[in-house]
Amino acid sequence: MIDLRGRVAMVTGGSRGIGWACVEALSRAGAQVAFTWNRDREAALEAMRELRKQEVTGEAVRLDLGDA
Repeated sequence: MIDLRGRVAMVTGGSRGIGWACVEALSRAGAQVAFTWNRDREAALEAMRELRKQEVTGEAVRLDLGDA
């Protein structure tokens, strides 16, 4: 596994599915992780609770790219 301690990763759509799998892998490698979410606030909150349980520094940011 690659060592990402001291690094910050950004994952779009990171509160569930493939995005969440990426968040988990990056955090296991030691990265601080920020991820975006749009529709499912509860999934984002649950993802942040899970990261905090693992003592990972993270941030969840609501982002709607629908009109971008």
